Amino acid sequence: ENGQISWPLFQWAGTEEGAQDKYFARMGKDVISCYEAPSVGLVGKKSFKLEGLKEFLWSPKKPWMSMFLEESGNGNTPARVAILDVTTRKDVRSKNLFMVSDLRMFWHPQGEYFAAVVTRHTKSKKTLFTGFELFRTGERDVPVEVLTPENKTDKVLDFA
Repeated sequence: ENGQISWPLFQWAGTEEGAQDKYFARMGKDVISCYEAPSVGLVGKKSFKLEGLKEFLWSPKKPWMSMFLEESGNGNTPARVAILDVTTRKDVRSKNLFMVSDLRMFWHPQGEYFAAVVTRHTKSKKTLFTGFELFRTGERDVPVEVLTPENKTDKVLDFA
């Protein structure tokens, strides 16, 4: 962002058989370039163009990446969290989210679960509340569970 290079410049894919030391990627403005080792060629011969791309994170096991795309058009286009299989270039699962102030992504160490910790705001943007989108990536069709604290004013300080 702002012309600065984010570190690390490249991120390596997970460690499962078939993905180990095979894929790596870097993020630019609205683009993820995913490469295949050892040829260092772009997977599918082109980058992934993703308007509003804020962050991506590899699955620790599979050649999947999660990504967060910000809201755009004054909230007319919702924020989106998605899991993409880089080998097929297809969405494994995605979810549109509205009124998002911040989103943090976490993968379970074995890659069986993916969590998006979503901080949302009210329409006035004066009140913030946190919820969790839990993707069960080890199951068919990757079901998503939504968890929100009973008291929306409770602050979530950390997630592990």
